[in-house]
Amino acid sequence: MLHVIFIILKIIGIVLGVLLALFLFLVGIILFVPVRYRVYASKYDTIQVKARVSWLLRIVSLRFRYYSEEETYWYCLRIFGFTLIDSNGPTKAKKVKKVKVKKTKSDKRKDKKTKVKKTKKVIASDKVLGIDDQIDSKDKTIEDNDIVYDEIQEDKKDIIKPLQNEHTNIVRNIEEAEEEREEKEEKEGFFYRITKPIKTIFQRIKDIFTKIREGLHSIRNIFSDIKAKVHLIKEFLEIEDNRKGIGRVYAGLKKTLKHILPYKVKGVVRIGLDDPCSTGYLLGALSMIYPIYADKIQIIPDFQEEVLEGQVDAKGRIRAFTLLIIGIKLILNDNFKTLLKNVKELKEEL
Repeated sequence: MLHVIFIILKIIGIVLGVLLALFLFLVGIILFVPVRYRVYASKYDTIQVKARVSWLLRIVSLRFRYYSEEETYWYCLRIFGFTLIDSNGPTKAKKVKKVKVKKTKSDKRKDKKTKVKKTKKVIASDKVLGIDDQIDSKDKTIEDNDIVYDEIQEDKKDIIKPLQNEHTNIVRNIEEAEEEREEKEEKEGFFYRITKPIKTIFQRIKDIFTKIREGLHSIRNIFSDIKAKVHLIKEFLEIEDNRKGIGRVYAGLKKTLKHILPYKVKGVVRIGLDDPCSTGYLLGALSMIYPIYADKIQIIPDFQEEVLEGQVDAKGRIRAFTLLIIGIKLILNDNFKTLLKNVKELKEEL
């Protein structure tokens, strides 16, 4: 029994060891196998851009092309030689599903009403032959209705007359009150017409001065806030640990850019401005960064015409392990930790 248990445990251990080794192998591939890229761009009569990104011996590859003459671009993603995404590939036509329109309650009511009207019309058509027999009875009911209508009109007159009298009294009282108010306004109107323009002028002048005072007060508050924030930032930068932390961040970014940017660049650029003097100034400015492109890009000046043309071919690679080491070194640095702490405190104060 124990022998069987040991065999089972051994098999489980072997399986777990294989899975662990496979996991470490995949992690090693992700960390140490770089992502390679290549970019080619040219500008003569037209602009052309070609780019390719590949990983793990081109098992995963992404390509991109652009032509300005045709104003078209193309991109394609492939894994193990199978195309997953192709911008120029055939698109599958989507099937149009028939949407069943559900009838609402209002539509159902309308259908019922139309059915009722149809049935009424049918019944009326069936009874057309019996209309002559009903004419005499309808005449009698019409005469009775006329008598009742005359009685209702007389009752209405008896009710409406007192209401009309009451309404006229209310209107008369309102007119008398309006006349009294108009007489009072005429007495006070002369002094009001004289003092109203003066009051409005003084009120406008007062409003202008209040707005100016409020604007100056808000500007003073803004400048005082800016001054206080500048003072806090200045104190933050004067701390030695913060300076060292900023230096470590700068060094990390510099290493990251050096690793990401292409390690091999070749190109030829012909450049010229509308003024030969401006072309000379441009060459002087480019000479300041000559060590960067000395052996990579050849610059040909043109003092005769305004032109910008050439071609550039760049290759590079990005390795995840290198970026991970740079990030770990930066995070474990004490100066960087104090910098993060002080930055949080500065944000709260600001």
